[in-house]
Order: sequence, then C-alpha cells, then structure tokens
Amino acid sequence: MMSSDWALRVEQLSKRYRIGERNYHRSLREQLLQGLRRLWPWQAKRRAPPSGDSTGPLLPQHDGNSECSAESEAEFSAEVEPQHAVRARLGRGGEFWALRDVSFDIPRGEMVGFIGRNGAGKSTLLKILTRITEPTAGRAEIRGRVGSLLEVGTGFHPELTGRENVFLNGAILGMRREEIRAKFDEIVDFAGVAHFIDTPVKRYSSGMAVRLAFAVAAHLDAEILLVDEVLAVGDAEFERKCLRKMNTVARDGRTVLLVSHNLTAVQRLCRRVIWLDQGQITADGPCLPVVRRYIEACKQREHLSPLIKPGSPYRAIDCRVNGAPLGRTVALLGNEPLHVAVVCESAEPTRRPRLDLAFYRSDGLKVFACATDRTLDADDGRRSRRWEFDLCFERLDLAPAEYYFDLGVRSDFHGEYDILWNRVCELTAATAVPAIAADAVLLPPVRASARAA
Repeated sequence: MMSSDWALRVEQLSKRYRIGERNYHRSLREQLLQGLRRLWPWQAKRRAPPSGDSTGPLLPQHDGNSECSAESEAEFSAEVEPQHAVRARLGRGGEFWALRDVSFDIPRGEMVGFIGRNGAGKSTLLKILTRITEPTAGRAEIRGRVGSLLEVGTGFHPELTGRENVFLNGAILGMRREEIRAKFDEIVDFAGVAHFIDTPVKRYSSGMAVRLAFAVAAHLDAEILLVDEVLAVGDAEFERKCLRKMNTVARDGRTVLLVSHNLTAVQRLCRRVIWLDQGQITADGPCLPVVRRYIEACKQREHLSPLIKPGSPYRAIDCRVNGAPLGRTVALLGNEPLHVAVVCESAEPTRRPRLDLAFYRSDGLKVFACATDRTLDADDGRRSRRWEFDLCFERLDLAPAEYYFDLGVRSDFHGEYDILWNRVCELTAATAVPAIAADAVLLPPVRASARAA
C-alpha cells in the first residue's frame, strides 16, 4: 500500500540481537588506551605478560545490542584474541531477529493497528521509530512531530506530587512548560485525580498513577502518535475515556500507530491492521479480514510453550486445564467448573510467587481477571524451590461465545511475568445463563491455593 502523501514509511527494516553476550560499555579511558595501542603496537608487545602468566588485559566486550559486523568485531579483537576464537565467541550466543525485512507506509491521518503474539516484534518496531534503538538494516522516514505512548509512567517520581510529576513527565515526553500549563486542568480532569493532585505519587494507588500518566501522554500535540498497549490501563470507565480520546485523535486527522492485544479496541479504532509474526509481516489489509485470520491462526496452535523472562529463576514444570495438558479446545456449557493447575520450579528457594489468570472473549475483549494473592492469606515468608498453584471455578456464568485465557507467574507483582502462557486454551460456552444478558458475564467465585512442595 504505497501512497504519495505518506506520514511514515518503512523500507526493509530489520533488527538483530545477539543472545548470550553481556552488555559492556567502554569508558573514555579504555577507548583512549585502545587507540594508543593501535598507534604504537610495539608498546603493547613490550608490556605483554610472559606466556606462563595468566594475567593480562581483559578484552572489552561489545554491547549485546550493538550491531557491529563480524569483520569489525574481529578487527577489534585481533590484537589479543585469534580469529577462530572470535568466531567461536560470536557463535556461542547466537542471533535473534526481532524484525526481518519489514516494509509498509502509513498515509497521513490514518490509524493503523498492529497485532500479533508477544515477541512478534511490535514493540521493537515502535522503539525504532521513536529512536530508542537503532535498526540493523533498512530505513524509516517520518514526516511530522512524533509523540509516543510506549511505557506509561516513565519518569514518574514517587516522592513528587501529582502536580510536579505532570510537569516532569510532560517534559520527558517533549511538551513545553507553557503547553503543560495550558492543558494542566484538562489533564487532571481526564485522570480524575483532582482531589489528590498535590499528594505525593507514592500515596496513589497503582490505578491512579497509571491514569495520570496516560492522561499526560494522551494530551501530546503530535502529528504522529505511536501507542503501545496503553488502552488497557485503569478501570472500565477510564478505558471508555481512553477509547473516546483515541477517536478524537483520529478525527483530528493525526496519524496513529496502535499496538494492542485488545482486538475489540483495534476493530473500533482502525480500518487497517498489520499482523506481525516472528518479526515479519504476515498480513496487511482491512481490519476485519486480518483480525479473523489472526484469530484462526491462534486457534490452530496445538502445542503451547510458555514464554520465560530472560534471567528469571523460574521454569515451568506442568500446566493443566481440567486435568488435560495444554493445546486442546475445551467445550463448556456455560455453567461447568474449570480447574487450572500450574507447577513451577526455581534453582534457588524463593518466596511465594503469584499466579494470574486473565479471561478474554475470542475478539480480544477482556472479561475478567483473578490472581492467587487476592484470595490467599498474606505471604508468611516461606521459601521453596517448587510451587504448585490451583485455581478452581465452580461454575463459569458465560454468555454463549468462544473464549480463551492467559496465565502468568511472577514474583514482582508490578513487573514482568517470569512465566507467561498466551492463549492457554479455547473454551466454547454453548448454553445461555438466564440471569445475565447475552453480552454480559458474572464474575465467577474462585478458590485458589499455592503450595510449597
């Protein structure tokens, strides 16, 4: 889809990461010494230790995210490391392509949705477009002022008041002080924290802080807006506010790139959708056909492997739904029980982590969520290498439709998941529940347990 009046154009964009290499940033002193060694190599030879001495200069390693070619890496290391050792070292970590030959263009005033599984490359693409990271190959051209809503709340300081954080966060996002003053009342009203605006943010609930952060970011005056999964913040009322705000942005003729797992929101806001999978574009076209293809592709997966956070101490041992392993469709009548069992282990004893479950309709609409720590007693500080979790729903009062749910285990209750299962299994509710409307659901009662084994 090429257009002459485009706001953003991407051509053959690729991003490669090297796996297993440590990040190392050379200091100015190290760079100067390296330059001197190249100018006077005989000095380095004179100062080299005897062959039997194991001490010597340590070889600085490049940043694992840097995109130096193998030739430049070898040239840098030739003075202290043979070529075959360089090749072996580079090969140990391997390579991971987060993006591979991605090309598209976005006309002015168009809102385009990006969908795909976690790890498909959506967030990497937006980070390249906002110049947070550099591409390995290809190019991206942007016409106009860019505003980004990538990580809501970046720059918020817990010791500062809400008022002070509005100015701080607005400055980080590129807003001028006069611009923030002019929009301050509108931002506070949008976030709904007027009574607490002069209270330190550390006193806020997590929802209040996130709402205020989104309100600041949503009032950026940018010609091109890059939005990454920020419509899921806050409660249902605030989500409706967010959707209305995004609709206003679209009507104002601004260009928007929206990354979201909420397929309902994507269908409401976007006429065009780009589906990314394993760093490549799988489909690019009208919203409804692409979303249908994506949902069908998700249904066809038979074997489900969890995503493990790099550096996480945990590994998944078992995950079962109603006693059956993952990867199959479970048919429910709408009022049958559901039992989810998860077992995870760690190399060292850890305190009790948390198991989260989020239930979705097949179009991506979030129905409800629950977590083990909300129903269990306070953590008693016990440590164990193995934890077993159970979530038991006596009945699911579901309207007739197709559903799925995600599972996640994490030790940091506000951080990333250590273990994440996406779209655990498909559930089909076939019998209507008389007590509720066709498009509603009652929050089902749940019994949770977590055992140190």
